[in-house]
Amino acid sequence: PVVTSSSWAWFIGVAFGTIAILSGLVLIRGTTLHGLADGILLEPFKHPSVYFFPMRWRIGTGELALGSLALAALAARNNWLKTALGRRIITIAVIATGCVFLCLPFGIISTSPATWGMCYAITLAWLFAAPLGPDDRGSCTRAWVALLLVFQFLHAYPVAGSQINWGTYLWVPLLALGLHNAWSVLADMLGAWRRPARIIMGLTVAAAAVIMPVRLAQIGWNRYHLSQPLGLPGTEYIRLADETTYDLRIMTENLRAHANMLLGFPGLYSVNLWTGLPTPTLANATHWFSLLSVERQQAIIARMAQSPRAVLLVQRDVLNYLSTTGFATRGPLHEWLIKNFQCAFAVDGYEFWVLQGRQIAPLATGRFSPGPTESRELTLTLSAPALPVSSIDVCDLNARLLPLLTLDATNAQAFVEPIDLTGNAIGPSHPVAFPLRLAGFNRLVLRFADNGERIAHTHALIVLRNAEGMVLSEAREIN
Repeated sequence: PVVTSSSWAWFIGVAFGTIAILSGLVLIRGTTLHGLADGILLEPFKHPSVYFFPMRWRIGTGELALGSLALAALAARNNWLKTALGRRIITIAVIATGCVFLCLPFGIISTSPATWGMCYAITLAWLFAAPLGPDDRGSCTRAWVALLLVFQFLHAYPVAGSQINWGTYLWVPLLALGLHNAWSVLADMLGAWRRPARIIMGLTVAAAAVIMPVRLAQIGWNRYHLSQPLGLPGTEYIRLADETTYDLRIMTENLRAHANMLLGFPGLYSVNLWTGLPTPTLANATHWFSLLSVERQQAIIARMAQSPRAVLLVQRDVLNYLSTTGFATRGPLHEWLIKNFQCAFAVDGYEFWVLQGRQIAPLATGRFSPGPTESRELTLTLSAPALPVSSIDVCDLNARLLPLLTLDATNAQAFVEPIDLTGNAIGPSHPVAFPLRLAGFNRLVLRFADNGERIAHTHALIVLRNAEGMVLSEAREIN
């Protein structure tokens, strides 16, 4: 027995004491008791649908579970833990499980440790908790760790994403405790081989323990040096994939220029924080199409209908995922947006939607087109950099440090047309010389010889630099 009446008394007392302290702190800050109960207990039961991402069980998961159950039943029925043969069988099972798990960091088995733990380790947890000797003082500790592992396993429901890691991290200490406990029985079985076996096992565990953080550090090191800081408020030092970084920068720049209100579809509240733009109402702005009542959606419609500069930011890849997994995005607000908004431009998985009939200049974007007499043109729509532009690099997004083409005074003609935020010209187009000194918003056309060199469309990154090579601004190619 692991749980006694005293354990239950301590558990209940600590649980209610913690709840009372936390509730008291919240109530002191002004929340009402009804509001606290409504937000924590009642409102979650009113959600109109359930979002889930099922666990992908690996081959043999079910068979191993049934086999483990049969082995546990035999062990209990025949009192294996009180016999030398039974303890040896469980010891061999513990060592074999540990050896298989330790193969994962070396890449011998193509499954992540967390997924392996979710599919297989949870089923074998009882082996590592089983007492293997009459004076096994650590059995109670191992039993508690195993019990907590079983309950934390449920983190993966209903969304088996990164929750798999939370649900299985106790498997590592349980594994360590179980292997340590099994060594005493294994040492007796090995006899004269115990010393070399101890050295081999120790080196294997040490190597696995070193390899995992080293690989993680290598991934972090590569991403840190190959990517660049996002540079948005609150996320200045976060380094994402370059594609995502440029997408978010471009959308943020355009939102600051063209919007006074922002709704994400689905919710992208981080962008509201980066830009300082409010949501239409104070209602939940995440999965609003399923979480908000008809009345709250109608309130959002009323606010957006009164604001000609309201913008809808669509994350298309997420919507496609929701659609393929059967998660419908319906409702009066969704229907109103589809009817009254249109896509002004798109960059990768992000779409910038404005009211029907409204025109905007998509800042930090560019387009390639044929030019006169065997030339090509690159048209950029941008706000003026702070310093003169001496050169413009055209790069593949996946290799931004190796320009495919550099346009400067030696190989390109430049024409500038001042524009307003609707994209309409407010002055004549005129030729300018490098270095380019720009002001306000501009449509910059660069004409260069077409030598047949292919530009990686949809992944083209345009980088504006000064005479010292410093990056002044960046733009992405759009269709």
